[in-house]
Amino acid sequence: MKFSIRCTIYIKVSFLKEVKKFSKNGVSDSTLGDIVPLTISNTFNIKIIIFTSVSNLSRIEIKPANGNNASLPQKTIFLAYNQYGIGHYDAAYPRT
Repeated sequence: MKFSIRCTIYIKVSFLKEVKKFSKNGVSDSTLGDIVPLTISNTFNIKIIIFTSVSNLSRIEIKPANGNNASLPQKTIFLAYNQYGIGHYDAAYPRT
């Protein structure tokens, strides 16, 4: 399987700390929670649409970063996020 993941910023993250956080039920407000949809989209060449409970960011559309229009994704995954606390939407929407 050939794919590319473009990273525009690098964040220092302790992988083991992230795994420990995610071992608890209902926890996903972390850097790992941000990058999972991006990784899935790029790896499987699928579009993901996230509906959120944040009024000024009610929908996030994630497309694979392969840059090849000939292989546009044929399938879409729809997710619904309900924000509580600090939330975890930072990496899922494009930076301008």
